[in-house]
Amino acid sequence: MSLGDRFGLAGLIVGLFAIAAFYLWPDKKWIGWLCLSAALSLGVIWLWRELQPQIPNFYRNYPVRSTFIVFICGGFLAIVVWLLVMKETLAPHELPANPATIEAPPSSPPPLEKPKISIPTLLIHYEQAALPIPVPPEATAYVFALNPKRQEGIIEVLNRRNVTSWWPEKPRKKDQLPLGDMYICAITNHSDKALLNVSIVFNLSFYSVEPIEASAKDKGAKGSSLTFEAPGGADKSSFAIYWRGKIFAGRTEALVSQHQHIVVIPDIRPHSTEKIYLVSQTVLFARFNFPKLATAIVEGNPEERTVVLIRPATSVISKVPHWTLTPSIYQWPGVTNSGLDLTQP
Repeated sequence: MSLGDRFGLAGLIVGLFAIAAFYLWPDKKWIGWLCLSAALSLGVIWLWRELQPQIPNFYRNYPVRSTFIVFICGGFLAIVVWLLVMKETLAPHELPANPATIEAPPSSPPPLEKPKISIPTLLIHYEQAALPIPVPPEATAYVFALNPKRQEGIIEVLNRRNVTSWWPEKPRKKDQLPLGDMYICAITNHSDKALLNVSIVFNLSFYSVEPIEASAKDKGAKGSSLTFEAPGGADKSSFAIYWRGKIFAGRTEALVSQHQHIVVIPDIRPHSTEKIYLVSQTVLFARFNFPKLATAIVEGNPEERTVVLIRPATSVISKVPHWTLTPSIYQWPGVTNSGLDLTQP
Protein backbone atom coordinates (compact mmCIF):
# COMPACT_ATOMS: atom_id res chain seq x y z
CA MET A 1 0.00 0.00 0.00
CA SER A 2 1.42 3.36 -1.04
CA LEU A 3 1.73 6.34 1.25
CA GLY A 4 -1.06 8.14 -0.63
CA ASP A 5 -3.39 5.20 -0.13
CA ARG A 6 -2.62 5.24 3.55
CA PHE A 7 -3.45 8.95 3.82
CA GLY A 8 -6.65 8.48 1.87
CA LEU A 9 -7.76 5.61 4.10
CA ALA A 10 -6.89 7.67 7.20
CA GLY A 11 -8.96 10.60 5.88
CA LEU A 12 -11.91 8.30 5.17
CA ILE A 13 -11.71 6.87 8.70
CA VAL A 14 -11.58 10.34 10.27
CA GLY A 15 -14.56 11.49 8.18
CA LEU A 16 -16.71 8.52 9.10
CA PHE A 17 -15.71 8.87 12.75
CA ALA A 18 -16.66 12.56 12.73
CA ILE A 19 -20.07 11.76 11.23
CA ALA A 20 -20.70 9.06 13.85
CA ALA A 21 -19.51 11.31 16.69
CA PHE A 22 -21.94 14.04 15.61
CA TYR A 23 -24.91 11.74 16.28
CA LEU A 24 -23.60 9.63 19.12
CA TRP A 25 -21.80 12.24 21.23
CA PRO A 26 -23.18 15.68 20.32
CA ASP A 27 -21.97 17.20 23.59
CA LYS A 28 -18.33 16.02 23.21
CA LYS A 29 -16.61 19.10 21.74
CA TRP A 30 -13.12 17.61 21.91
CA ILE A 31 -14.01 14.92 19.38
CA GLY A 32 -14.89 17.63 16.86
CA TRP A 33 -11.65 19.48 17.49
CA LEU A 34 -9.69 16.23 17.12
CA CYS A 35 -11.36 15.42 13.80
CA LEU A 36 -10.82 18.98 12.55
CA SER A 37 -7.15 18.85 13.50
CA ALA A 38 -6.72 15.51 11.74
CA ALA A 39 -8.50 16.84 8.62
CA LEU A 40 -6.27 19.95 8.50
CA SER A 41 -3.16 17.87 9.04
CA LEU A 42 -4.13 15.49 6.25
CA GLY A 43 -4.91 18.47 3.98
CA VAL A 44 -1.53 20.08 4.62
CA ILE A 45 0.29 16.79 4.01
CA TRP A 46 -1.68 16.22 0.82
CA LEU A 47 -0.87 19.71 -0.48
CA TRP A 48 2.75 19.25 0.47
CA ARG A 49 2.90 15.96 -1.37
CA GLU A 50 1.25 17.51 -4.46
CA LEU A 51 3.26 20.74 -4.57
CA GLN A 52 6.58 19.51 -3.16
CA PRO A 53 8.45 19.45 -6.55
CA GLN A 54 7.27 22.96 -7.44
CA ILE A 55 7.62 24.76 -4.11
CA PRO A 56 11.45 25.38 -4.32
CA ASN A 57 11.24 26.73 -7.88
CA PHE A 58 8.17 28.87 -7.04
CA TYR A 59 9.94 30.55 -4.15
CA ARG A 60 13.11 31.02 -6.22
CA ASN A 61 11.19 32.55 -9.14
CA TYR A 62 8.60 34.51 -7.16
CA PRO A 63 9.96 35.32 -3.67
CA VAL A 64 7.62 38.22 -2.91
CA ARG A 65 4.48 36.48 -4.11
CA SER A 66 5.24 33.29 -2.20
CA THR A 67 5.88 35.20 1.00
CA PHE A 68 2.63 37.13 0.58
CA ILE A 69 0.64 33.94 -0.08
CA VAL A 70 2.10 32.19 2.99
CA PHE A 71 1.37 35.26 5.10
CA ILE A 72 -2.27 35.45 3.96
CA CYS A 73 -2.90 31.69 4.41
CA GLY A 74 -1.30 31.65 7.86
CA GLY A 75 -3.23 34.73 8.97
CA PHE A 76 -6.50 33.30 7.67
CA LEU A 77 -5.99 30.03 9.53
CA ALA A 78 -5.02 31.92 12.71
CA ILE A 79 -8.16 34.08 12.52
CA VAL A 80 -10.38 31.05 11.96
CA VAL A 81 -8.88 29.20 14.94
CA TRP A 82 -9.13 32.31 17.13
CA LEU A 83 -12.79 32.86 16.23
CA LEU A 84 -13.70 29.26 16.95
CA VAL A 85 -11.91 29.27 20.30
CA MET A 86 -13.33 32.63 21.40
CA LYS A 87 -16.85 31.63 20.36
CA GLU A 88 -16.72 28.61 22.62
CA THR A 89 -15.20 30.41 25.62
CA LEU A 90 -16.81 33.84 25.47
CA ALA A 91 -20.21 33.26 23.90
CA PRO A 92 -22.06 32.64 27.21
CA HIS A 93 -20.72 35.92 28.64
CA GLU A 94 -20.82 38.05 25.47
CA LEU A 95 -22.65 41.38 25.81
CA PRO A 96 -23.66 43.87 23.12
CA ALA A 97 -21.42 46.90 22.63
CA ASN A 98 -24.04 49.37 23.82
CA PRO A 99 -25.54 48.37 27.18
CA ALA A 100 -28.45 50.69 26.52
CA THR A 101 -29.63 48.40 23.73
CA ILE A 102 -30.04 45.46 26.08
CA GLU A 103 -33.65 44.43 26.16
CA ALA A 104 -34.93 43.05 29.39
CA PRO A 105 -36.15 39.50 29.03
CA PRO A 106 -39.90 39.14 29.29
CA SER A 107 -40.74 38.81 32.93
CA SER A 108 -42.49 35.60 33.78
CA PRO A 109 -45.79 36.00 35.61
CA PRO A 110 -45.62 35.44 39.34
CA PRO A 111 -46.54 31.92 40.41
CA LEU A 112 -50.21 31.55 40.98
CA GLU A 113 -51.14 31.02 44.57
CA LYS A 114 -53.12 27.92 45.20
CA PRO A 115 -56.62 28.86 46.25
CA LYS A 116 -57.25 28.24 49.88
CA ILE A 117 -59.88 25.55 50.13
CA SER A 118 -61.99 25.85 53.22
CA ILE A 119 -63.10 22.58 54.77
CA PRO A 120 -66.78 22.53 55.71
CA THR A 121 -67.51 21.82 59.36
CA LEU A 122 -70.57 20.75 61.29
CA LEU A 123 -71.10 21.01 65.03
CA ILE A 124 -72.44 17.74 66.42
CA HIS A 125 -73.91 17.05 69.85
CA TYR A 126 -75.33 13.89 71.44
CA GLU A 127 -77.75 13.60 74.34
CA GLN A 128 -79.86 10.90 75.91
CA ALA A 129 -83.65 11.17 75.93
CA ALA A 130 -86.76 9.03 76.25
CA LEU A 131 -89.19 7.96 73.55
CA PRO A 132 -91.50 9.02 71.93
CA ILE A 133 -90.11 11.51 69.39
CA PRO A 134 -91.99 14.82 68.99
CA VAL A 135 -92.34 15.88 65.35
CA PRO A 136 -93.18 19.60 64.98
CA PRO A 137 -95.82 20.76 62.46
CA GLU A 138 -94.72 20.73 58.82
CA ALA A 139 -91.46 19.05 59.78
CA THR A 140 -89.58 15.77 59.31
CA ALA A 141 -87.88 13.62 61.94
CA TYR A 142 -84.96 11.41 60.89
CA VAL A 143 -84.94 8.12 62.83
CA PHE A 144 -81.81 5.96 62.83
CA ALA A 145 -83.02 2.46 63.74
CA LEU A 146 -80.21 0.30 65.15
CA ASN A 147 -80.68 -3.34 64.18
CA PRO A 148 -78.15 -6.04 63.13
CA LYS A 149 -80.07 -6.65 59.89
CA ARG A 150 -80.41 -2.98 58.91
CA GLN A 151 -77.24 -1.56 57.37
CA GLU A 152 -78.28 1.66 55.67
CA GLY A 153 -80.97 4.27 55.43
CA ILE A 154 -83.09 6.13 57.92
CA ILE A 155 -86.80 6.36 58.69
CA GLU A 156 -88.26 9.71 57.64
CA VAL A 157 -91.22 10.58 59.85
CA LEU A 158 -93.22 13.28 58.04
CA ASN A 159 -95.69 15.53 59.84
CA ARG A 160 -97.79 17.53 57.39
CA ARG A 161 -100.33 18.61 59.98
CA ASN A 162 -100.40 21.89 61.85
CA VAL A 163 -99.99 20.24 65.25
CA THR A 164 -97.15 18.25 66.82
CA SER A 165 -97.21 14.50 66.18
CA TRP A 166 -95.46 11.70 68.09
CA TRP A 167 -93.46 8.67 66.97
CA PRO A 168 -93.87 5.73 67.35
CA GLU A 169 -96.94 6.66 69.43
CA LYS A 170 -98.17 9.26 71.90
CA PRO A 171 -96.52 9.49 75.34
CA ARG A 172 -97.73 6.74 77.65
CA LYS A 173 -99.14 7.23 81.09
CA LYS A 174 -97.02 6.61 84.17
CA ASP A 175 -98.78 3.32 84.93
CA GLN A 176 -97.91 1.98 81.48
CA LEU A 177 -94.70 0.34 80.30
CA PRO A 178 -92.29 3.02 79.03
CA LEU A 179 -91.31 3.09 75.37
CA GLY A 180 -87.61 3.07 76.14
CA ASP A 181 -84.62 5.35 75.68
CA MET A 182 -82.94 6.90 72.65
CA TYR A 183 -80.07 9.21 71.78
CA ILE A 184 -80.45 12.48 69.91
CA CYS A 185 -77.70 13.54 67.50
CA ALA A 186 -78.06 17.27 66.81
CA ILE A 187 -76.10 18.53 63.77
CA THR A 188 -75.71 22.30 63.35
CA ASN A 189 -74.59 24.11 60.22
CA HIS A 190 -73.09 27.50 61.18
CA SER A 191 -72.03 28.41 57.62
CA ASP A 192 -73.81 30.68 55.16
CA LYS A 193 -74.41 27.88 52.65
CA ALA A 194 -76.59 24.84 52.82
CA LEU A 195 -75.05 21.37 52.88
CA LEU A 196 -76.77 18.85 50.66
CA ASN A 197 -76.79 15.05 50.72
CA VAL A 198 -74.97 14.89 54.05
CA SER A 199 -73.72 11.31 54.42
CA ILE A 200 -72.46 9.99 57.77
CA VAL A 201 -71.07 6.50 58.41
CA PHE A 202 -71.63 4.98 61.86
CA ASN A 203 -69.71 1.93 63.09
CA LEU A 204 -72.12 -0.33 64.95
CA SER A 205 -71.50 -3.29 67.25
CA PHE A 206 -74.12 -5.58 68.74
CA TYR A 207 -73.59 -7.59 71.94
CA SER A 208 -75.59 -10.35 73.56
CA VAL A 209 -77.13 -9.88 77.01
CA GLU A 210 -75.74 -11.64 80.08
CA PRO A 211 -78.31 -11.77 82.92
CA ILE A 212 -77.10 -10.28 86.21
CA GLU A 213 -78.44 -10.11 89.76
CA ALA A 214 -80.54 -7.08 90.69
CA SER A 215 -82.88 -5.99 93.47
CA ALA A 216 -85.56 -3.34 93.79
CA LYS A 217 -86.74 -1.26 96.73
CA ASP A 218 -90.21 0.22 96.59
CA LYS A 219 -90.40 3.82 97.79
CA GLY A 220 -94.13 4.26 97.47
CA ALA A 221 -95.14 7.46 95.73
CA LYS A 222 -91.49 8.22 94.98
CA GLY A 223 -91.24 5.13 92.84
CA SER A 224 -88.56 2.47 93.37
CA SER A 225 -84.79 2.17 93.39
CA LEU A 226 -82.78 -0.53 91.67
CA THR A 227 -79.52 -2.11 92.75
CA PHE A 228 -77.59 -4.31 90.31
CA GLU A 229 -74.09 -5.49 89.53
CA ALA A 230 -71.56 -3.15 87.94
CA PRO A 231 -70.86 -3.75 84.24
CA GLY A 232 -67.44 -5.22 85.07
CA GLY A 233 -65.18 -2.98 82.98
CA ALA A 234 -64.90 0.37 81.28
CA ASP A 235 -65.92 -1.21 77.98
CA LYS A 236 -69.00 -2.91 79.46
CA SER A 237 -72.60 -1.70 79.76
CA SER A 238 -75.49 -2.84 81.91
CA PHE A 239 -79.17 -2.07 82.49
CA ALA A 240 -82.02 -2.93 84.84
CA ILE A 241 -85.78 -2.50 84.49
CA TYR A 242 -88.34 -2.91 87.25
CA TRP A 243 -91.88 -3.48 86.03
CA ARG A 244 -94.87 -4.73 88.02
CA GLY A 245 -92.80 -6.54 90.60
CA LYS A 246 -90.40 -8.08 88.09
CA ILE A 247 -86.76 -7.12 87.46
CA PHE A 248 -84.98 -7.45 84.15
CA ALA A 249 -81.23 -6.84 84.35
CA GLY A 250 -78.26 -7.66 82.14
CA ARG A 251 -74.90 -6.52 80.82
CA THR A 252 -72.95 -6.81 77.59
CA GLU A 253 -71.51 -10.25 76.93
CA ALA A 254 -70.24 -11.53 73.59
CA LEU A 255 -69.94 -9.61 70.34
CA VAL A 256 -72.66 -10.83 67.96
CA SER A 257 -72.08 -8.72 64.84
CA GLN A 258 -70.57 -5.51 63.49
CA HIS A 259 -71.25 -3.38 60.44
CA GLN A 260 -71.21 0.15 59.08
CA HIS A 261 -74.47 2.01 58.70
CA ILE A 262 -74.78 4.93 56.29
CA VAL A 263 -77.12 7.73 57.31
CA VAL A 264 -78.01 10.39 54.72
CA ILE A 265 -79.68 13.71 55.53
CA PRO A 266 -81.10 15.45 52.42
CA ASP A 267 -80.01 18.93 53.47
CA ILE A 268 -78.96 21.10 56.41
CA ARG A 269 -79.82 24.73 55.79
CA PRO A 270 -77.53 27.63 56.75
CA HIS A 271 -77.52 28.44 60.46
CA SER A 272 -79.91 25.62 61.28
CA THR A 273 -79.91 22.28 63.10
CA GLU A 274 -81.11 18.86 62.04
CA LYS A 275 -81.57 15.98 64.44
CA ILE A 276 -81.02 12.26 64.05
CA TYR A 277 -82.82 10.07 66.58
CA LEU A 278 -80.89 6.88 67.39
CA VAL A 279 -83.37 4.20 68.43
CA SER A 280 -82.73 0.57 69.33
CA GLN A 281 -84.88 -2.00 67.54
CA THR A 282 -83.20 -5.15 68.84
CA VAL A 283 -82.98 -7.34 71.94
CA LEU A 284 -79.19 -6.86 71.86
CA PHE A 285 -76.99 -4.09 73.18
CA ALA A 286 -76.36 -1.66 70.31
CA ARG A 287 -73.10 0.30 70.47
CA PHE A 288 -72.19 3.13 68.09
CA ASN A 289 -68.94 5.05 67.64
CA PHE A 290 -68.90 8.80 67.13
CA PRO A 291 -67.98 9.56 63.51
CA LYS A 292 -65.51 12.40 62.92
CA LEU A 293 -66.00 12.88 59.17
CA ALA A 294 -68.88 13.05 56.72
CA THR A 295 -69.38 13.90 53.06
CA ALA A 296 -71.68 16.54 51.60
CA ILE A 297 -72.25 18.87 48.66
CA VAL A 298 -71.85 22.55 49.43
CA GLU A 299 -74.58 24.69 47.95
CA GLY A 300 -73.44 26.12 44.61
CA ASN A 301 -70.73 23.48 44.01
CA PRO A 302 -71.77 20.04 42.73
CA GLU A 303 -68.51 18.41 43.84
CA GLU A 304 -68.79 16.17 46.91
CA ARG A 305 -66.66 17.43 49.79
CA THR A 306 -65.36 16.00 53.05
CA VAL A 307 -66.97 17.55 56.12
CA VAL A 308 -65.40 17.60 59.57
CA LEU A 309 -67.74 16.76 62.44
CA ILE A 310 -66.79 18.73 65.54
CA ARG A 311 -67.98 17.28 68.83
CA PRO A 312 -66.91 19.51 71.75
CA ALA A 313 -65.74 17.66 74.86
CA THR A 314 -67.90 19.52 77.36
CA SER A 315 -67.82 16.79 80.01
CA VAL A 316 -66.06 13.57 80.96
CA ILE A 317 -68.71 11.45 79.27
CA SER A 318 -68.19 13.44 76.06
CA LYS A 319 -64.67 11.99 75.83
CA VAL A 320 -65.94 8.40 75.69
CA PRO A 321 -65.42 7.16 72.08
CA HIS A 322 -68.75 5.32 71.94
CA TRP A 323 -72.14 5.07 73.57
CA THR A 324 -74.43 2.07 73.96
CA LEU A 325 -78.18 1.69 73.67
CA THR A 326 -79.73 -0.91 75.96
CA PRO A 327 -82.02 -3.60 74.51
CA SER A 328 -85.36 -2.26 73.35
CA ILE A 329 -88.44 -2.86 75.48
CA TYR A 330 -90.83 -1.79 72.73
CA GLN A 331 -92.28 -4.27 70.26
CA TRP A 332 -91.65 -2.64 66.91
CA PRO A 333 -94.23 -3.59 64.27
CA GLY A 334 -92.78 -5.68 61.43
CA VAL A 335 -89.35 -6.13 63.08
CA THR A 336 -88.32 -9.58 64.34
CA ASN A 337 -86.78 -9.72 67.83
CA SER A 338 -87.14 -5.98 68.09
CA GLY A 339 -87.67 -5.76 71.87
CA LEU A 340 -87.79 -7.59 75.18
CA ASP A 341 -91.24 -8.82 76.09
CA LEU A 342 -91.68 -7.71 79.70
CA THR A 343 -95.32 -8.81 79.82
CA GLN A 344 -94.40 -12.48 79.86
CA PRO A 345 -94.02 -14.14 83.29
